[in-house]
Amino acid sequence: MGFWISAIGLAQMTIIRLDQYWCVLFPSGGERICLQRLALRHGYRICALCAELECSERYLYRVFVRDIGLPPKEWLRWERMVVARRKLTGGEVVGGGGGGFGVRHGE
Repeated sequence: MGFWISAIGLAQMTIIRLDQYWCVLFPSGGERICLQRLALRHGYRICALCAELECSERYLYRVFVRDIGLPPKEWLRWERMVVARRKLTGGEVVGGGGGGFGVRHGE
């Protein structure tokens, strides 16, 4: 399933909102891929999303901006925060539970 930029412009990979989920639709029809699940499965990494969707980072950027209104990096950051909020409201520990917030102590 390769998606290439044609001479006319962007290929027809499209991102749409279905209920509360963002889904990727392909011109071949049929298969829908949920972006939230895909991002979670691949650790919120743009390069992993591109590999799964078989597209370049530039193409993914253009499709995100066109269809969602945000670059993929911003959308992934936002989605990570949404998942963290759900976990916190459910009583789960977020971020390994160290409480250090990525700051090294004693340096």
